[in-house]
Amino acid sequence: MDDITLDVRKFVYDTIVETAHPPIAQHVADRFGLPRAEVVRLFHVLQDERQLTLIPGTDRIFMAHPFSALITPYRVRLRRGPEYFINCAFDTLAAHPMLGDASMTISGFCHRTGKQIEILLDGGRIEWLQPATTVVYLGIPARRWWENIIDTCGNQFLFFATEADAEAWEKETDRVGVGRSISVETCLRLVDPVYRDKLKSDYVRPTAEMLNRHLRSLGLVGGFWEY
Repeated sequence: MDDITLDVRKFVYDTIVETAHPPIAQHVADRFGLPRAEVVRLFHVLQDERQLTLIPGTDRIFMAHPFSALITPYRVRLRRGPEYFINCAFDTLAAHPMLGDASMTISGFCHRTGKQIEILLDGGRIEWLQPATTVVYLGIPARRWWENIIDTCGNQFLFFATEADAEAWEKETDRVGVGRSISVETCLRLVDPVYRDKLKSDYVRPTAEMLNRHLRSLGLVGGFWEY
């Protein structure tokens, strides 16, 4: 990505961190003195680079991962700062390293039972997890996460109150063995290298090779975890 694309990416993320809402194209055009059409082109470049996702058929930002512009069941509340809607269970954990391991409360729901799930994170650690048996469920193999990121975040990356709830849901939806459940602790470690430096001006996503090494270091091995 060239300098202006990186600058626009940084502006989008900084705006969301400050206001909990993404800028519209005209805000970016005014900030950088660019024609609106050029901003829209840059939005699509950033989407191709997996830096953000647009609402289909529009030039409006839907996701600047981990943030969602739309209401979702997943929220992050900073002890000092705003509350954000988050794309999925996976991304709630990702918000922690991205925001400098700031003290935050994650709120969500068990996808099967609707039971409230709350997680308090501070300094890179889980301070509180209720229910203590909560798992993060990843419903498709790593290599497919970006095939349709809206479906992945909306339907595949979920919280369950227990692993038994995840298994029961798989049976009820004829998905036995399709996905994998991991602990909240493992997910927190999993997201770290992808999101830790995301607010830096020169952020670059880790390569597939780097991600595969990281997954193996966490004991996540086998075809499901090959990125």
